[in-house]
Amino acid sequence: MRGVWTITYNNVEKTVAAWGLTTQPLIRTHDRSATQFSFCMTGQAPESGVPFASFNALLKAGATVAQAEVQARVTIRQYGAWTGAAGGGWSNLLFTFVGYLANQPGTVGREGQSVVVVFKDAIWLMQNTTFQQPWVQNPGGMVAGNTYTIYSAGTTNFMAVGAPNNLPGTEFIATGTATGTGLVTVPISRCVLFMDINSWVPNVYQSVQWQVNQILSYAASCGIAIAPGTIEYSGWYLNYYHCRAISIWEALLKCFEPIASAKIWVDGSAATPLLHIRSRAALAALAAPGGTGPGPVTLLYKGVDAAGHVHETTRDFEPRYDLVPPQVVLQYQINTTLNGKPAPIFTTDVYPAGANGQMPFALVAPVDLTGASETIETGTLDCEPLACVGGSHAAKRAWWASKRGGEEDKLADFRVRFGANTIGDATVVDDNGNAIDLTQYPNRIAKGTYHAWMKNGSTQINAIRAHVKVKVQFQEYDVVGSTPAETDTNGNLIKTSNAHELHCHITLTNAPAGVTAFTGANVSGYSETPVSGLAQNIWTDRATLDYDGDHEFLDPGVPGVSVPITQIIGHWNVLNIAGGAAAWANANMTIAATEIDLLNNRVRIQVGPARHLQPQDWSAMLQFFRYRRTFMFSSQRATGAADPNGTVDMALNTPDGNTVGGLVADRASVLIDYATPSDPTSQVNGRSNLDANQVTQILAAETPTPVVDANGMRTLQPREYAMCDNAGDVLFVILHGTSGHTKA
Repeated sequence: MRGVWTITYNNVEKTVAAWGLTTQPLIRTHDRSATQFSFCMTGQAPESGVPFASFNALLKAGATVAQAEVQARVTIRQYGAWTGAAGGGWSNLLFTFVGYLANQPGTVGREGQSVVVVFKDAIWLMQNTTFQQPWVQNPGGMVAGNTYTIYSAGTTNFMAVGAPNNLPGTEFIATGTATGTGLVTVPISRCVLFMDINSWVPNVYQSVQWQVNQILSYAASCGIAIAPGTIEYSGWYLNYYHCRAISIWEALLKCFEPIASAKIWVDGSAATPLLHIRSRAALAALAAPGGTGPGPVTLLYKGVDAAGHVHETTRDFEPRYDLVPPQVVLQYQINTTLNGKPAPIFTTDVYPAGANGQMPFALVAPVDLTGASETIETGTLDCEPLACVGGSHAAKRAWWASKRGGEEDKLADFRVRFGANTIGDATVVDDNGNAIDLTQYPNRIAKGTYHAWMKNGSTQINAIRAHVKVKVQFQEYDVVGSTPAETDTNGNLIKTSNAHELHCHITLTNAPAGVTAFTGANVSGYSETPVSGLAQNIWTDRATLDYDGDHEFLDPGVPGVSVPITQIIGHWNVLNIAGGAAAWANANMTIAATEIDLLNNRVRIQVGPARHLQPQDWSAMLQFFRYRRTFMFSSQRATGAADPNGTVDMALNTPDGNTVGGLVADRASVLIDYATPSDPTSQVNGRSNLDANQVTQILAAETPTPVVDANGMRTLQPREYAMCDNAGDVLFVILHGTSGHTKA
């Protein structure tokens, strides 16, 4: 191997050769994949193993993630000089790679035996770690032994079930279930990208940059030594993307499937390796790196350039005009359901303005979005003014006499007469006994059902249950009175009440009086809206022509004894070719992959867009929305509960049936037996009077002498009788009886 390469493992740094890695040193970089170092241990028996530990083997042996990360980490460095001192003496650090033993294929044959040792960077760990997001959960659903994080404390005492405190963000292992209003989160592999589930707002989408940082934060929480470096794409937005059981790396790639020019790599030179994500345009705008680093590199098309790079072979650079779409048309279908039937809504996001996709090479991509379930509802309210407050006695009597009032049938005619008394204003209170402001609720719903979606123009219709009551004094006769009916004395008086309560339970509203028809929409759940600017972002991202091709050359190395390779070229660079076509000199071609043979400094570069797939698959890649799942409302994912807007608008109040009788405080009541039943004009055969006022009159008289009319002997009522006590003295008592009479 040319140059000074060392490996640091378990805090010991030695040359690659000192570790026994003697032949076939290769570096492979690949767009959107892990960078890989591989070495061959010639003569090593596969069954003897290698001097490096496997990350997952350490985990299986009982190591913690933090312990395994330290024990499995390998740091590979390239130096510009080596003094030859034992155990050190290296200087002029040129390149650093941090990775882990990924695999170790062995070979045994007649020619000998060997083991190839392959190291990969942190991307390899992210490819093998499942991405999860926190679901909100009620503490009553916790399972003892599972790990939870406090989302909000509420009234729950999490310390009683294993938590060290009740602070949000505290992770703990539950010892049982809890009660109260607190919430916890638990990591779940059902994820939604581009949504901030901790502070969710409907149809607010997070940028690609935001989502990448969230994913990297989760990777770090899993013990992966990775941190955000330079992350672009703060101005790119994608609709919510539902996914299940994908790796951290797959989640990152989902963010960049429609962004073919994004270059993603790990920089191992920092204390914690950094993940950089930069656009092709941003790399082209950097200064040319003096050594290994991001930015544009220029190589000679043929021959030997001034730096000594010796050209080997080139597959001509083919312009990919087919990957520069003249138009981008995103056709959104919002899958709404109206009155139980599919009613999709179509809208488009296009660039340039006026694009319709009806031309060759135009990018046309259909995107399905979750729609709302909407029901168009109609309803009618028949409302009347509340005439039991204010107005005349006659109006109040008519209101209370109506079936819409107290359902007191006897008020419908003038068998009940109020005499000189009048009906006062009713008291109107809510279910809690609080007075209702009748200026806000002036009318009563007589017919129809109130719904929350009802509006009168822009005014929200409201309704409230009410208890209406008033105390009255009246007399009841056995015949209907004549004019003036209230003071007429015609007929037999059968009841006198001085504290009778008329009352009813009704529904009051601010809806207009009379019959009003309402139309409204009952929406269950939020529908998604298209993100803004995506078509323009895609068009701009692919506006610069790119190329396919291969270029192979020999790097002369840095002058000196050890002759290390000048520059590690990878997909963090863009390529320009001098001495060929004029367009190539500033083309800033995308580097898809490189392979560097460190034994002789041979470098092979693959040029082409999106080479993590086939170049011809780029358009198909942009249409990843074709397979986008829309299986849940966004708010379900954000809250971990049923969609808070997914309720059915049932009737809040139904028409009233006021059958409750009033409180009775009768003064007098008369029971009569007519010769012809129910005919008050026929002969009275028998009558029983219950009149407390007559008792009052008798007691008030100095010498009580009841007057008995012709029917008196047949009337059972309070009467005064004389009797003697034990001493023979006369005393008077009041008994309920008929008048005195004799029998033959």
